[in-house]
Amino acid sequence: MAEQIVGRDQASDLRDVPIVADYQRVNLEAILRLKPTHVIAWQDSLPASLARQLNAFGITLLISNTRSLEDWINSTRQIEQALGPTNPVAAKWQAGFDQLRTRFADSDPVPTVWVIWPKPLMVVGGQGFQSELLALCGAKNPFGTVGQVAPAVDPEQLIRAQPALIVGSPEARTQIAEWPTLAGRAYWSPDNDHLSRPGPALLGATETLCEQIDNRRNNL
Repeated sequence: MAEQIVGRDQASDLRDVPIVADYQRVNLEAILRLKPTHVIAWQDSLPASLARQLNAFGITLLISNTRSLEDWINSTRQIEQALGPTNPVAAKWQAGFDQLRTRFADSDPVPTVWVIWPKPLMVVGGQGFQSELLALCGAKNPFGTVGQVAPAVDPEQLIRAQPALIVGSPEARTQIAEWPTLAGRAYWSPDNDHLSRPGPALLGATETLCEQIDNRRNNL
């Protein structure tokens, strides 16, 4: 599908096509200059008027829903059906996640906290695809009952959770190291942001996450 892309937003991994949007706005004039047949937009940052504006120029808007893994796979299938890529990937992604889910289904749970942001301290809660990734890998999220994607928690809550593994950025690790009761906890920092946004690299990044959790499981 990448070979069909003629424009991108500022955060995209693609580097050889023009930027037509960022987190603040969509540049409609820049889009029109590229003469696309379709525009793909993320549901949670979709400008209210974009569909109407594109429709006026005969351009179809396709929505990528990433609130859950199932949403993401299903919307990718719909995008593939609309674009007809030569190498569809949604079925491969689905099979890959299913294999991981089966592999770790009966594994001993590993108490794992995923720190999204250090100040204020925010963690993966019980909603969203990142919560699903933890469960898929056989992790037990102490904050999995919180009905939010990224709840803010107090350091004391994190300490009481007593995680066997903490996932997060190097910056978060530096802050957590200041708390003596957590300073010696196993910690893993991903090398990139592939786990934070569903895309072509998410399956491989999830495999790495599962490996890190499984390594910790084997050392408990």
